[in-house]
Amino acid sequence: MKILKKITSIIFLIIMITVVITGCSQQEQGKNNSEKKLNYNVLGEKTRHGGTYGDFKFVVIEMPKDFDPSNCKNLSKDFLNYYNENVDTITVYVYEKGYKLESEQDMYKNSLYDITIEHRDENTCVYSVWDVKSEETTDEGSLN
Repeated sequence: MKILKKITSIIFLIIMITVVITGCSQQEQGKNNSEKKLNYNVLGEKTRHGGTYGDFKFVVIEMPKDFDPSNCKNLSKDFLNYYNENVDTITVYVYEKGYKLESEQDMYKNSLYDITIEHRDENTCVYSVWDVKSEETTDEGSLN
């Protein structure tokens, strides 16, 4: 009987240690994900599920002070890396500094530039920048 109690105590101790180690590991993983930051002033964000390669992300940002609509490759890579490439398409709406997002419907209205980042297939990811006012593409290219 004493042997059975000792075996039960040892098994219980092993289970408790496993639970503690697993919990710490999961906390550390969550901590790493929450530490990942975008260096942009994000005013709003929306996700629509169901794309071929992942979700559709819609993000509203305030125009960065070093924003160059003819050179948005690094900005596009930042957003692609932030979302871990688990997206079908990311659309970034760039608004003037000081813009206040009132509602989700405002995400699509009155932006200055729309940046689209999309997976064309498993190995190809492209981006394009649309100048809303002049209605022309100012930059486009591959992110691979």
